[in-house]
Amino acid sequence: MPLVLVFLLLVALVLPLLAWSLAGRRFWADLRGPGTRDLRAEVVARHGLSGAEADTVQTAVTRGRPVDDARLRPAAADWAGTTLTVLDGQHAAHAGRDRAASVVLGLAGLCLLAAVVLAVVLDAGAVVHLLVLLAAGAVANLALLPATVRRNLRRARAANGG
Repeated sequence: MPLVLVFLLLVALVLPLLAWSLAGRRFWADLRGPGTRDLRAEVVARHGLSGAEADTVQTAVTRGRPVDDARLRPAAADWAGTTLTVLDGQHAAHAGRDRAASVVLGLAGLCLLAAVVLAVVLDAGAVVHLLVLLAAGAVANLALLPATVRRNLRRARAANGG
């Protein structure tokens, strides 16, 4: 039984790192890589935004809310729509990474299930709490974060007239 706990703990430690590497990085990292577009600069240039206005628009788009200033709403809808297009392109270009992320999500779910079983049957204590925390982090990074980002972008586009 201690060997099973050690194995589960090792898997639980590796899962968040693997989850970040496979899925989370594309949303947390700067979308500007070599040969890619600078979305912020494009939107600022197209709509003639000042730095403060660009920050206001970016905050509204990130949170999926309408911009208070009606003059900035087309910029927010444009920014959200362009970002969704870029994300769709990334998903199409990296379909294998998405499949791998699904496998890691399944492993995280199994670890979470194993931790709950261990907690109920064996009353394993602190190891189970760590396992639950790490597996839940992997699940959040692989499933909830990408879904939340896309939902907020769609909401921002719709709320700002896009």
